Amino acid sequence: MTSLMERIRQEHRSIAEEVTQLFRDTQTFLSDTATTRQDRAKQQAEDLFKFHQDLQQENRDFLTDIHQQRMEQAKKQAEDLFEFHQDLQQENRDFLTDTHQQRMEQAKKQAEDLFKFHQDLQQENRDFLTDTHQQRMTNAKEQSQQLGQFRRDLFISIFGIPRSSPSSKQPPNSAKQSISPPNNSSKLPTNSPSPKPPTNPLRPPAAKVAEAESQSKI
Repeated sequence: MTSLMERIRQEHRSIAEEVTQLFRDTQTFLSDTATTRQDRAKQQAEDLFKFHQDLQQENRDFLTDIHQQRMEQAKKQAEDLFEFHQDLQQENRDFLTDTHQQRMEQAKKQAEDLFKFHQDLQQENRDFLTDTHQQRMTNAKEQSQQLGQFRRDLFISIFGIPRSSPSSKQPPNSAKQSISPPNNSSKLPTNSPSPKPPTNPLRPPAAKVAEAESQSKI
């Protein structure tokens, strides 16, 4: 019985020692694990910090490069735009100069054409008026001659003698003798009207016609 108890005690001691050893191993393992994890965490933190710094540096470098490129592009675009603006202004000036020159030449040519047209029109008007005046003078001369011939014919048809010119008027006695018949003047009837003296040769033809009609009625 005593040996059994001793054996149980020994087993208990061995179990306690094993438990103690297991506890120590566990603590050691946990301590090692915590240290390892801390080291890993520290390493990861350092790596993450370094990665973050590297990323920031890369971003700064990238942004710097992009900014530099954009600045160069903007500068080149500004230069190109300025050159384009200058070329456009020069083209506009050339175009306006050419257009102004063309318009001045056209205006000058139009003014010359208008002046020539005005001169031609004035010359045509003068020629037309000259021709018209000449025609009117010719017509007036012909009408004057026809009127004179008509007066002479009318005078002869009324009085039977040629009409004398206004400058050589005959006295009334000679006119009476010219209009009276030479042979049978004594044989005229008593109730026949006496011959009238010649009218004024300067009277208009209408008055002579009226006088002729009155004589024919008598």
